[in-house]
Amino acid sequence: MAFNATAPDQKVATSHVTVSQLDASGTGMVQINVPAPYVPGYETDTTASLMTQDDANIGLNLVSATTVTGSGGNLTLQDQSGNVITDATQVDIAQNGSTVAKGTYDYRLTTSGLTRAQDGLYVNYGLTELELLENQTLTLEGTPDTTGDAADQSARITGSGNLAISTTGSDVLSLSNSSNDYTGDTTVVSGTLRTDVDGALGDTATLVINSDAKADLNGTVQTAGVLAGDVDAVLDVNGGTLNLTNGG
Repeated sequence: MAFNATAPDQKVATSHVTVSQLDASGTGMVQINVPAPYVPGYETDTTASLMTQDDANIGLNLVSATTVTGSGGNLTLQDQSGNVITDATQVDIAQNGSTVAKGTYDYRLTTSGLTRAQDGLYVNYGLTELELLENQTLTLEGTPDTTGDAADQSARITGSGNLAISTTGSDVLSLSNSSNDYTGDTTVVSGTLRTDVDGALGDTATLVINSDAKADLNGTVQTAGVLAGDVDAVLDVNGGTLNLTNGG
């Protein structure tokens, strides 16, 4: 069965099906769409932003059912070209018309989604890695008034490209992967960037904090090449340590 459903960001298939009984115990093929490149958007009722895609088992709901048999483990997941996507898959991430990063996802079919009992057929996946491409900038945008996991990026950030953080007002966006090793610049465009683990800033060349923006070290140890803060920018050491290798 081929669904009009798009991963990695759709939560509910456009061609969602509702049935009384679903038997997902056998074998077969389920096909969905994987865009190339993928252009990330904002968090909505039916789509997930980059900031929530690292929270495992978001679940793309294909079928809802009253009673379910089987787990879907023998079903094969394919993209629109017939390529199997049950193993880790890399997706180009585009912003402003350019491919700026590569996201690594792992897809599988299950009969339950996030916080749900066995009640349908889902494509579950997780964003495990973001590779920043050379001379490009990936902007992580926080959804207004969002907190918790939806405001935290736990996927590993690697590569030689740049990272920008953009949230609104007093909102906070956090980084929580201690394996981050990206080497480009980190720019806090607006709002607050909080580091929740040692090494969250990887090997960033420059930590740039724009006017009225804030970086909160939150008791962690970070290393950057240069610190560049605009007028009215805030660096809140907050019990942490910032090691600068090239001053600033």
